[in-house]
Amino acid sequence: MARRRDFCRWTAGAEAYGDYLILDILKKSGGTAVAATDEEILAALALGQRGGVFAAPEGAASLVAYRKFARQRFFGAEDKVVLFIPVRRTSIST
Repeated sequence: MARRRDFCRWTAGAEAYGDYLILDILKKSGGTAVAATDEEILAALALGQRGGVFAAPEGAASLVAYRKFARQRFFGAEDKVVLFIPVRRTSIST
């Protein structure tokens, strides 16, 4: 059974066709991106879990990116930021 850290490394290192689409969109739009380490993703996953959000690693990476951009004062006072956070499962039981 793969350890959680190995899963994050595999996920971050996996090359999928979507990677190329995203990079193409960033280039054409003049957008920007930041990197997220395994440790940062794991910390964001743990933060979400404490709040009942069981995010997928790519969802946790979006929180890491938001925090990095916010620290750099990338966002303006009038900017609105929306994070799309895919989840693995919910903590709601029926």
